[in-house]
Amino acid sequence: MDNCTSDDSVLLETIALNGGYLRHQPVVGDVSLQLRPGEILGISGLNGSGKSTLIKSVLGLTPFRSGSVKISNIEVSKWSAERLFKTHCIGYLPQYERGFAGLTIKENIIIATKARTNPNRRHLDLEKEFKERLLGNFSNLTQYVGDLSGGERTRIALFCLVVASPKITFLDEPSAGLDTEVLGHLQYLINLWEQNGRTILLIEQNQTFLDSVATLRAELTEAKADEKIFGYTLRHFLTSS
Repeated sequence: MDNCTSDDSVLLETIALNGGYLRHQPVVGDVSLQLRPGEILGISGLNGSGKSTLIKSVLGLTPFRSGSVKISNIEVSKWSAERLFKTHCIGYLPQYERGFAGLTIKENIIIATKARTNPNRRHLDLEKEFKERLLGNFSNLTQYVGDLSGGERTRIALFCLVVASPKITFLDEPSAGLDTEVLGHLQYLINLWEQNGRTILLIEQNQTFLDSVATLRAELTEAKADEKIFGYTLRHFLTSS
């Protein structure tokens, strides 16, 4: 994980990534990682340590000062988020405002359906299973997502990820606000994704949940004195037991 030599099987790679909301004032720095099919990296850290910023920097949603980001060995560091999502099969569950608020549940699902490529029987069976698990309580799919509670929006967003079936998925605090039932569905889904060779970068404050699903773990910690050009960096790579 921490030996970042090129490898054709690597789906996601960052090399010395510096990211943040202002180019001259990065929040996270010197972040290098590699993720291969079936690997789930769980990242923890204090509030304000740049966990969400790290994901957004990789996805081009916030600027990064320097470094490199590669998807399937293709350099995407200078790509816009729009181009990145259109070109690569990527899923993203943000920490807040999950789903497209101005669209109905049905319209959100239609968008996810258009994003998927060549669904096989296993994928369609998984979609059917999670439609019951996550959407079983929704009798009206014409409701606007913006009118739903946070937990309901998470259910919709997770089902859309099942439908889209991305190769790489970024999950930002996915367990936040979930009841025990949906949390169990989420854990089951992540385990299935691992078995099917999906790659996941998971940001999570719930350490118990993180330990239950991550195959690799890392922590964002405060940078050393000589690295104070940025605030936090990724350290302490651990293999989950």
